Amino acid sequence: MVNTIIAPSASGIATFIFKKPCGGRKDIRLDFSALTNGILAGLVGVTAGCATFEPWAGFIVGFLSAFVYIGAGHVMNCIKVDDPLEATQVHGFCGAWGVFAVALF
Repeated sequence: MVNTIIAPSASGIATFIFKKPCGGRKDIRLDFSALTNGILAGLVGVTAGCATFEPWAGFIVGFLSAFVYIGAGHVMNCIKVDDPLEATQVHGFCGAWGVFAVALF
């Protein structure tokens, strides 16, 4: 239960802070869709190992999920795949990161 609170919190805040400087939308001041997708990215990233992660590892997995989500957005834009809800970035890429993170932590 602790990891499912810590990871999305870390991911949402990191996404909210770092998405715009890392090439996010420049036409809006505060990107709340990035915040909500960052929270979801943290939840998806920690799901595979939430029962086995220590809380510090849950924080790191959630924090890094934000950067996986941001990077996946850049990849999808570069290969010109239109995903307006960013479901592939959140569920596909962050899910793969979460499975990989189980082996790390």
